[in-house]
Formats: sequence, C-alpha cells, structure tokens
Amino acid sequence: MKKNFKFQNRLIAAVSLVLMMMMAGAIIWMTAHEERVYQKNALDDIYVKANSMARRLGQMMHSSSWRNIMVTLSLDKKNDLNLICFYVTDTDGRIMVSDRASTVNTRGSDYVLRTPQSRDLLMTRSFSASADGDAAFKVYKNRLVQDLHDAGRSRHRAGEMVFDTFHDIWYMGTKIGELRLGYSRQNLVAQIDRLKLRLVCAGLAFLAVIMILIFVVVKRSMAPLEVFTEKMSDLGRAAGGEAVRHSLDQIHLDDFSVSIYEIEQLKAAFSKMRSSLVQSWDHLEENKNNLEKMVLERTRELEHANRNLEVQIRERQEIEARMLHAQKLESVGTLAGGVAHDFNNLLMAIQGNVSLMRHILEPQHPLQTKVDKILSLVDMGADVVRQLLGFARGGQGRVELLNFNVFLESNRLFFQKAVKPVEIVLNLDNKPEMIKADYPQMTQVLINIIINGAEAMGGKGSINITTGNVLLTKQELLPYGLDPGLFVMVSVEDSGCGMDGATLKRVFDPFFTTKNMDRGTGMGLASAYGIVRNHGGFVRLESQPGRGTTVFVYLPVMAGEVLDG
Repeated sequence: MKKNFKFQNRLIAAVSLVLMMMMAGAIIWMTAHEERVYQKNALDDIYVKANSMARRLGQMMHSSSWRNIMVTLSLDKKNDLNLICFYVTDTDGRIMVSDRASTVNTRGSDYVLRTPQSRDLLMTRSFSASADGDAAFKVYKNRLVQDLHDAGRSRHRAGEMVFDTFHDIWYMGTKIGELRLGYSRQNLVAQIDRLKLRLVCAGLAFLAVIMILIFVVVKRSMAPLEVFTEKMSDLGRAAGGEAVRHSLDQIHLDDFSVSIYEIEQLKAAFSKMRSSLVQSWDHLEENKNNLEKMVLERTRELEHANRNLEVQIRERQEIEARMLHAQKLESVGTLAGGVAHDFNNLLMAIQGNVSLMRHILEPQHPLQTKVDKILSLVDMGADVVRQLLGFARGGQGRVELLNFNVFLESNRLFFQKAVKPVEIVLNLDNKPEMIKADYPQMTQVLINIIINGAEAMGGKGSINITTGNVLLTKQELLPYGLDPGLFVMVSVEDSGCGMDGATLKRVFDPFFTTKNMDRGTGMGLASAYGIVRNHGGFVRLESQPGRGTTVFVYLPVMAGEVLDG
C-alpha cells in the first residue's frame, strides 16, 4: 500500500508540473496577443480623434483663426484626459499654435517629445494622398524628455512612454499644415496589467480545479482495494449483535467501481452475503417491534382525538356561556321593560300632581323650592327609565341610511366636549358600508361608551375610535343568534384601568356599576347594548386590568348600499 501511495503522489506531481508549464506558456502568449489587440484599438481610436480634429482645423487655419484653433484644441485636451500635449505647424514646420506658449513661432526644438525615429513607428495611414504619396497620419512610441504639469502639479513624468501622432491638415486638396498630438499610454498599460492579473488568476483557478480532478481520478482508480480492506476492518471491530448489523448496513461496495476481475468477484460475493444477513436481521426486528409500533400508533391517534375533543369542549363551553349570558340579558330586558313601564306611570302621576301643586301655590310660597326639587328628581328618574327602556326594547325610532364615518365626523366636537380634556382620535375606514339606524339612538350609544372610557382613564389620554367592514361567519355569530354576513364594526379603545373577568360578566347588567352612587346609575352600557341589539347587531368587550378596554359595536350592513368613501 505504501508503494501505491508513493506512485500515486509522483503521478499527481508530474501531471501537475506539465500542466503548470503549459498554463504559463498559454498566459504569456495570450498576454502578448491581447496587448497587441489593445494597442491597435487604442491607435484606431487616436486616429479617429486626430482625423476629426484635423478636419475641423482646416477651415480655421486657412482663415488664420489661430485663437479659435487654440480654444478648440484646449477644450479637446480638457475633455480627453489621455491627450497630454498638442501643437499645429505650417507647411514650413513652424509652430503656429501650441499648449506651451514658449514653443510658438519655433520649430519645436524644445518640445517635450523627442524627434521620432523610423524604428518607433507604430502605425501609418493615408486618408488623403499628398502630391508625393506620403502618409497623412503617423503614430510613434516615444519617451517624454521632461515632466508635464497641469494646474501646478506634475501629471506625467520624464521618461514615460507616449503615443506621438502626426496628422496632415488639408484644405481644398492642399496641405496647409500639420497637427501633432501626444497621448498618454497609462490607461493602456493599466489595461494590460489588469489583463495579466486576470489571466494569472484564471490560470491558477483552472490549474487548481484540474489538479483536484486529477487527484480524485487517481485516488478513485487506485484505491478500491484499500476501501474494501477498511470496510472489512470496521466489521471485524464490531462488538456483535446490533453493532454487526449496523456495520454490515454501512458497507456499500457498489459505490466503488474497479476493473480488477478478482476484486469484482469478491465484492459480488460479499454483497450477496451482506444483503442476506441484513434482510434476515430486519425481518426479526420487524416482528419484534411490530406490536410496539401498533401500540404507539394507536396511542398517538387517541391523543390526537383527545386534543380535538378538548378543543371542541372548550369552544362549546364558550358558546354556551355567551348564549346563556345573552339569554340572561334577554330575560333581564323583558323584566326591566315591565318595571320601567310601571315606574314610568308612577313618575308621570307624581309629575302631574307636583305640577298641579306648583300651579296652585303662590310663586313666593316656601314650598315652591321643594316642588322644584321634586320635579328635578322626577326628570332624573324619567331619564333612568328611558335608558332602562332602551336596554329592554331599544326601539329603532325613525331609521335612516347612515354612514358611520360621516356620523362620527359630524359628532366629533360633541363627543370631544363631553369628555374634555380627553382627546378623541378617529381612524376611519376608506370604504364604509351603509347601515339603517336611528341617528339619536346611535349618538346615545357612542356617548355612553365614550364617557365610560373617559371616566376609566381619569380624564387623561386619548380615546381611539376605529371603523371597518368585517365579514362574520355563522360560528362567530352563533352566541348572538344572528345570521352571517357583512357588518360595520366600530371600536372604542381607551387606556384606562381595565376590568377583570368578574366585572366583564356583569358589565351589561342594568344598574351594575363600579362607580360611586353619585357618579353613575349603571345604565350606560346596558342602554347601549339594548339599542344595538334592537338594531340587529351586538356588542362585545375586550379588557385587561391596567391595560384599558376596547368596546366593539357590530351593526348589519344594508345589502347593495356601498359608499366610495
């Protein structure tokens, strides 16, 4: 095995060395080729720019517009960061325009570019033949003889290689001058450097992948016997029983292909024996554990059924509790209606007799104050009776189509004054549905709920009133005895002291109150509950001690009546 490993390592090293040499040669060739391509593209671009400049300068040079030529070339230099210097000469070689004022009217002896040599020629083109057939455009690769400065700082150093271009200027078929431009090679060099880096990185990545593939192939080709030996060793170390069964099950010789006939035969025989032993063991274990599995499955089914039954029982208890509460309120309402009717008759009789006494007595009589007090108390009693009747029968009075958004907006100031300094905040739905309701009774419902919330907050904070459209199902409406459908929901949320469970159960009972006797009669929520119920809706509360209370009012929508908001 050691000899095999050594041979395997040497083979991998030899193949890797050959690949590295081939990769290095490919990178060198590709770099040289791409450098030529990049340079050709750069020179073609320079030719296009120089040709365009020369065509524009022909007319200006013919008319001796040297200032315009200077402005044009200066703008081109400013816009083209690669253009580092320029000058224009006449047919005698005398400099007429230059970016260096010291060279004007000279023959360029102190120009920053050296005089080009024939061996530096990179490109030549003829776009308009001259009399002697010379080319009209030439590019040389030269070095700067001194630094070039721009805005007081050096941008190009002496000795830097640049493209030195010469372009004939023609006008009406006659050569009238020459345009000489110097272009920086920094961008080209930077592109070549980036190309080299990319090629080296790609080559290294490719070489790494190839080496990994070679290692995997060699390893898989030469190691089947090693794998088989390791599997047998694991089996020999098994302690017996379940451990032997597990070790056999983990041996998968078919995953390794090998071209050696003897090893293939050994693999086939062992695989057949392994499959037989594993199947026999599994059959015994299945028979052993079959009863336990059946018991576990049955237990899980019973537990699932028990959980479903518990959920159904809780839901049924909640529905029964709500229905019982609704029936209790219905009974109390019936009783309250009869009592209120009789009590109202008594109050009317008292009011009639006291009014008669007031009429008989003289205005200055000492009993007049007592009579007025009695009438005031009769009025208070009548108000309580009206609220009690609202809980018992409600009565829809004069119903009309009502948009709750408009209703809340129009009564906002009224509600605000009733609970000042508590702030009323409206959160209105964008597309409210229409309901049929008695306007004054809806006002009474909202004012009763809002006042209760404000008193629970001690006159501080804000009350949030929200509207919306909700679709309620038969299951949700079962405790209230209503048909499923679309309802307008109005919620009134306060941040007061909240209520506990015992208070929530009695909150709609007539005359039930947690306030002192001089602060309330306990008919506010009871009256609201009766009015909403007689409009075909219902009221529910959510509250927690110390976290405030939210009262939800649901009123049925009139079919076909929809507003656009």
